[in-house]
Amino acid sequence: MTNMSDRESFAYIAGSVEMAAFMASADGQSARAQCIIDWYFGDGNGVNQIDEALSHFNDRGAQPVIFLLIERQCGE
Repeated sequence: MTNMSDRESFAYIAGSVEMAAFMASADGQSARAQCIIDWYFGDGNGVNQIDEALSHFNDRGAQPVIFLLIERQCGE
């Protein structure tokens, strides 16, 4: 992520969040999928939470951090 432009990193993160929502939906978890979409793309503050977490855990990959935040926000 450190070698990506702001535009590239936003696209990568948004794609990861969308894929998590798609996977939840495909697994029959429509409420979880909607929670993920609302958290990130709605007024759920997901963008800020991800930015803060990635800054804090800059030695970690983006995917595990994103999925941990999703689990905290929209866990089953």
